[in-house]
Amino acid sequence: MFTRAILLSGILVLAGMIGSADAKPCTQKTSRLGRFSTFDPPGSILTSPVSISVTGAITGTYIDSNDEENYGFVREANGDITTFAYLGGLTIPSSINRAGAIAGSYYDGSLRAHGILRAPDGSITAFDPDGSSNTVAMSINRAGWIAGDYADTNQVGHGFVRSPTGGFTTFDAPESTATLVESINGNGAIAGYYADRRGRRHGYLRDPDGTITVFDPSRSTRTEATGINRNGWISGTYVRNGYHGFLRAPDGTITKIDPRGSTDTYANGVGGKGAVVGTYFDSNRVQHGFLFESNGQYIIFDPPGSIATIPTAINNEGAITGSYEDSDNRRHGFVRSPQ
Repeated sequence: MFTRAILLSGILVLAGMIGSADAKPCTQKTSRLGRFSTFDPPGSILTSPVSISVTGAITGTYIDSNDEENYGFVREANGDITTFAYLGGLTIPSSINRAGAIAGSYYDGSLRAHGILRAPDGSITAFDPDGSSNTVAMSINRAGWIAGDYADTNQVGHGFVRSPTGGFTTFDAPESTATLVESINGNGAIAGYYADRRGRRHGYLRDPDGTITVFDPSRSTRTEATGINRNGWISGTYVRNGYHGFLRAPDGTITKIDPRGSTDTYANGVGGKGAVVGTYFDSNRVQHGFLFESNGQYIIFDPPGSIATIPTAINNEGAITGSYEDSDNRRHGFVRSPQ
């Protein structure tokens, strides 16, 4: 899935059922830049922000120029950057909440993943559900609940929720052979996707009471939910003769997301008002960022100097973070502030 691929991009460098509706009428604005700030942790040669809190704090991963190892960072709203690594090793943050707590994973010497929680004071706690051989913590909500997935000793994937006190609840989507988690909202609802026995991927919503609803856009051959906001709007990407974004409303209605001129679209996150951010390729295979607003309007944007723009997250205030590549193929972080 695209967002998970972004999250693990540094490791890859190192390792070298409900009804749905088709697209509604939409409008698209020419590029409205907004206000950009670009940044890199000290010594970074590849910066990948993945999450932005309602206060504007950003977390993500970077590759250090000295040893080409992945580390985590947190960038405060005032621009101050702190880097960190659990046990000094491969550390991949995935999500930051209002209080500044960060969920993510670290990889031991055998490249086995374990979940981590970095408290606002900088202390880090590692964790694994019972029976896990590989744990990926993907999302933390305002109350400190962490959602993610793990592989058991038979390498079968399951979802989990970790309470603020450290207790685990595990779950699987119906008929799943591998359940993956992407996002948990403030109410405890979870969005993700799973593979069925034929290897087909489907999106799901897990309500706080544990009820799971499966969904796919019309005629989708692969569905991957990527985010859920506080009101239950879900973003995601699906395949039907190419890649398309989607927005699923709380009533189950699904709207297709494709900026004009797109050849492939990936929706990576959803904000508090149902605004979706993501990236798309134009007819020349140049990658741009987009914001899809709840009124059906598209805003296309690229940071100055970008040749490829990859927005990954939007907060409830409309601030967007992500990364972009410059003409030297260096990747930098950015934050786009709403006008």
